[in-house]
Amino acid sequence: MQITKLGKIMHLYIVAGRITPRLFCILMVTGITTLVLILGVPQFSLNQAGFKVSTYGLMALAQALVGILLFSSWGGILLLTVLVVVFIWPEIIFEIILRKKVLEIIQSQKDIFLSDLAKEVGVYEDDLGILLKHWIARRNKFHIDRDKRIYSGNNLSIDLMNKKISWKE
Repeated sequence: MQITKLGKIMHLYIVAGRITPRLFCILMVTGITTLVLILGVPQFSLNQAGFKVSTYGLMALAQALVGILLFSSWGGILLLTVLVVVFIWPEIIFEIILRKKVLEIIQSQKDIFLSDLAKEVGVYEDDLGILLKHWIARRNKFHIDRDKRIYSGNNLSIDLMNKKISWKE
């Protein structure tokens, strides 16, 4: 299967969409934990006037580690936020282009298998399945038949058992 540039870009965004929330949570927990240590434990009170680094080796190492973790976690959160804000706009544009292309193909053929559609569009099958589920569920006007494993809404229907997509007027 030939993956197009658009398919590779969408795959990158889907993988980043899985990693980014986890990374953000890790950075937040680290940042909050170190901030609580600095504000609550006198030996780590880097923010107090007259703070002195401990002469005891392990305590000095712990103070340095807490300070480094505090600044790197909050810096990481800031950097991650900036990256998300900057890169969300191209993702929206690429998804609109892909959506238009996919819907035109589905409308013209009425019924198509997910693997055939993925080959025709040049996107990984799993990524296309995720996107189609989201497109069906938008505006909360969708129905899920759990027995038959069918998602339907917004003129689309996906049969998850057979991986078949249908256009419904």
